[in-house]
Amino acid sequence: MTQTALTREQVLAMEPGQELDELINLHFFKIDMVAHVPYSTEISVAWKWKSGLQGLG
Repeated sequence: MTQTALTREQVLAMEPGQELDELINLHFFKIDMVAHVPYSTEISVAWKWKSGLQGLG
């Protein structure tokens, strides 16, 4: 995936899937993961991360 700035509208228009998940890893978690974590397609994964992050704050 190339590193280019995306607008809010471009991100919101993206379909759930690996490309969106990679953007979440790179820009939200600041990590470049080899394994695919399905944040955008598996709600249970997203909630698990959200719960973990709430414990940090």
